[in-house]
Order: sequence, then C-alpha cells, then structure tokens
Amino acid sequence: MAEALAQDPDPALRERLVRLARWERPAEVRATALIALARLKGLQDERVLNEALAHHDPAVRFGAMEALLSWGQPEKAVAYLKLAAENDRSPLLRVYAAGGMARLGDAGGLEKLRGFLNASPEWAGRAMAARALGDYGEGRDYDVFLDRLDRDGANEFLS
Repeated sequence: MAEALAQDPDPALRERLVRLARWERPAEVRATALIALARLKGLQDERVLNEALAHHDPAVRFGAMEALLSWGQPEKAVAYLKLAAENDRSPLLRVYAAGGMARLGDAGGLEKLRGFLNASPEWAGRAMAARALGDYGEGRDYDVFLDRLDRDGANEFLS
C-alpha cells in the first residue's frame, strides 16, 4: 500500500500522509504513512521522520527507520540511523538501525553489527545482527559468525 501511495505526486496526498504520520493513533498506520511519505523522496519531510524516530512507540520508530531506507537521502538517513543504533530504547531497533546503515553502504553499520553479534544480551538481537552481516557484510564476517555460532551452540539453553 505504501508503494502505491508514494506513486501519486498530488500535494494534497502528501499533506494527508504528513497528518497520518504525525497524528494517527494506530502505530501501524503511522508507520505505513511514514514509509509512503519517504518514498516521495522529499527533503521537506526530514522533520517528520526525525520526530517519528523519537516517538515513544517502537512501532512508529521502526516505521521511521524503514522509511529512512527508501527516502532517497542516504547521507542524512545514515546519520539518523547512526543515532538510533546508538540511542534507541529498544535493543532490537538498535540492531535494525545498524543493519540499515550497512544496507546504505556505511561501514560503521557493519562495525556496529559485529558488536551486536558479539555482545547483544538477547539472542534475537544476535540473530538479527547475523542476518544483516550475512546480507551486507564482508568475507571476514563469516569467521566472526562461525565463532559466535560455536559459543551459542555451547549454551545448553540454546542447544
């Protein structure tokens, strides 16, 4: 739905998407509106995306991170994702933001993912980091991944 909405250059639709992204109650609607708005690739939507990254609801913050990946402003998106990877309240969203940085070609995202793979207290965070490293990483990440897999395999709880 977000892709279809983003194809319409109508200014009234853009304004409606801004209203939905800022004020709609269901987080899923806000997230979808953020993604559609970002796909319009307007630099004027930076403030809306930034506001959403600070929202109390993790679903809205996730929508903002996903929106940044399709915004068409990779330098600015990486800067926002870096802040989220370092400061978001949710450990899983920090990993997702680092993966987004890597997806946009930022080497700092790979470094953060390596750190999350080795130090994330949650297995889901380590799994997300491993997946993103598999998608965007380098050859040396294979050894890091195997080492982590060996350590998790020795954990009776995870085996």
